[in-house]
Amino acid sequence: MYQVASSLSLIIRFWLCYITIETLPVFSNEAIEWVLGQVISIYTVFRLICYPIVGVLSRKMEIKSPTAKSIMYFILYIPLAGIYWVILLILTHVMGVLPI
Repeated sequence: MYQVASSLSLIIRFWLCYITIETLPVFSNEAIEWVLGQVISIYTVFRLICYPIVGVLSRKMEIKSPTAKSIMYFILYIPLAGIYWVILLILTHVMGVLPI
């Protein structure tokens, strides 16, 4: 069951980030956008935020199931990506700061 939950989570997260975050450029130069996106990926930052939170919550709630942990990760990741997307929207369309 873990493989199904994990794979489904990855597919949904990838798709949502692709149709939201990936549509808003941070840099006007595509080469810089690509290089920085590969070196310091925002998705790595999301992972660094979500994994420890899931670890702490799973210990406090005594959750041992990898499937449940995968679902918790998904539940934390999606709002985090949504918040980031809204911030990018505001910086791009409202404030006109991005792309730089």
